[in-house]
Amino acid sequence: MSSRRAASLTRQTLWSSEGEAVKDDVWSMVHAERAALIDDLARLDDEQWGEPSLCEGWTVHDVAAHLVDTARTTRLGFVLGLVRARFDFDRQNAVGVERERGASPQETLERLRQVAPRRSTPPAPLDSRLVEEVLHGEDIRRPLGLTRSYPQAAVVRSLRLQARTPASFGGAKELTARVQLTAADADLSIGDGPEVREPRFPCSWPSPADEWRWTSSTGREPPRWRRLPDQGLDHPSRGSLRLRCEGRRIRVCRAWHQ
Repeated sequence: MSSRRAASLTRQTLWSSEGEAVKDDVWSMVHAERAALIDDLARLDDEQWGEPSLCEGWTVHDVAAHLVDTARTTRLGFVLGLVRARFDFDRQNAVGVERERGASPQETLERLRQVAPRRSTPPAPLDSRLVEEVLHGEDIRRPLGLTRSYPQAAVVRSLRLQARTPASFGGAKELTARVQLTAADADLSIGDGPEVREPRFPCSWPSPADEWRWTSSTGREPPRWRRLPDQGLDHPSRGSLRLRCEGRRIRVCRAWHQ
């Protein structure tokens, strides 16, 4: 075997090994998030399972059923389901929720336990499995007043994928083309434009119902967006920019001064 061929095979082996290691890392984080959510759900009473989640039109019980459905989803199953739903993602999700929603919260929780170790995925980036668990975990926890300290690695991978994903697929690609989202206590900055800086490291920013105001500061600190509840993002010369997170979607509205 030539030295060039041997070097090529060595590189391929290393890349393959690195790829498998990344997959293992991602799946370990996915499984950890599933286990943490199962623990939280196990403490809820039936009334809390019926509370509205941050997913419009879905209860906590519905979101849990959706997570069962997505954990079972395979590449082929996703394609077949999408065809049956006439290429309507919302319809496909609704069918999955109806199929996996148990007659009681306990039944749905048991189904979630059964699928928690799975490593199946639809035809999507592997990090989308993290996005499902992290964001839907917040869709359930926040309305119930529950909190979780998410591992930074899981959150960073989720946010980076969301920043590359168009809004039509539930992402924030268009948003990050207008503003720069920065975690002040993590090595993460996404986007281009005026900076939105969050002093802590939540799973997403802006937080639900939070709004931010542009402040021009003096000294060495650059101008930034500062969170001020119930107010817009006031720019001294160009008007107001309002960011509001509604469920998993971040709306950007601009109101120009006359």
